[in-house]
Amino acid sequence: MCKLICEVVGRRIQLPRVLPGFRFRLADLLAQPADEALRDDPVYAEFVLAGWRADRERAESERLRAEAERFRALAAEREAEPDRHRAEELAGRLRALGLDPEEQAPPDS
Repeated sequence: MCKLICEVVGRRIQLPRVLPGFRFRLADLLAQPADEALRDDPVYAEFVLAGWRADRERAESERLRAEAERFRALAAEREAEPDRHRAEELAGRLRALGLDPEEQAPPDS
């Protein structure tokens, strides 16, 4: 397998001419790690297609945006909770007085 990537000349390793600067670890050749692991590895990072990295970054950005939106929605719900409890309490008081809270007009502002 090494013959495809490099050539041993005497005691020196001849680097490939097809991918100048390409390096590899023998352990990676044996283990054959997942593409995602190689993509983030500094040894191979220069040889990763820019579009592949951009797609991953775009997906991560979208995930973070969705998570932030979910947190905003939860915060807004928590913020509205006391007002909802107060409205339920006041509606209960009106019912106790024999009034229907749905029929009561809000005061003029």
